[in-house]
Amino acid sequence: KWSPIGNQLLLALAPTPLIDDEYMKRKVHVVDADTGKSIVKFDNPGKLGPIAWSPDAKHVAMLSAADINDPSDGRLMVGVVRGGALKDLLPNYEGAVSAMAWQDADTVMFIGDEGVETLFAKVDIDGSNRKTIVPPGGHIFMDFTLSKGGSKGTFTAQTANHPSEVF
Repeated sequence: KWSPIGNQLLLALAPTPLIDDEYMKRKVHVVDADTGKSIVKFDNPGKLGPIAWSPDAKHVAMLSAADINDPSDGRLMVGVVRGGALKDLLPNYEGAVSAMAWQDADTVMFIGDEGVETLFAKVDIDGSNRKTIVPPGGHIFMDFTLSKGGSKGTFTAQTANHPSEVF
């Protein structure tokens, strides 16, 4: 993914083309598009899901496994582009994050899977100010996207009695 500011790429790279490496060992890199050199490599543990730049290109959010033995990429992590360790924004969350998007440079919105229900919430990049916007118990959210300013969004959702639709 191209950086929203500057000439950098956000890449998920596997050490070899083997399927196990593609599935288990992909790491997130920020690469200078002019030189091809890696600026930073994030040491995400285990499986890797979606990755996204913050609007100001100072942070990267990703869905990652908690460790190499975790069966899913359900942890919401953020790293600083200038270097440093990844931070799990929801370290004691008993659900799994299935989708995420930046609302603004300081806030990540996400869909959380909790048992057989979902919720829609947001959290600041330091892990504080978690706020549930749509609690579990209604529609099952599948995916979402936000407007450029992060003030509006669309969802794909369904219920047990109603097929998937856009909301």
